[in-house]
Amino acid sequence: MTTSAAITKEQAIARYPALAALAEITEAGWTFRPIFNEDSEFYALAGTRHVRQYTDALWIFDENSFLALRILEDEIDCGPVWKYDKGSIADAVSALLTLPEPGERLAPSLVLRSSGLWTPG
Repeated sequence: MTTSAAITKEQAIARYPALAALAEITEAGWTFRPIFNEDSEFYALAGTRHVRQYTDALWIFDENSFLALRILEDEIDCGPVWKYDKGSIADAVSALLTLPEPGERLAPSLVLRSSGLWTPG
């Protein structure tokens, strides 16, 4: 029989240093949920922070695969206005935490449009 013992946040970060960024962003008001595939196996971790007219989101698939977005929820136009998917999770967290609020100088405001061209993955 396998038993699992709980570990502290500090022990988890010591074992997996990339978790330090997630601890930081959680302290900034983010909520994270596990995502499971159709076989009930863990697939990803999804984090969100919703503020008035926008939602910031971070999907983490593994240590090197993630997607961070800011999505505006405007009456005129809505959709993603900022995307980050290169570098490290710590870089993405830092970028999310320093992203200006909508209406502030240098805040992203134009909705990113797809090219409309489908390319095989």
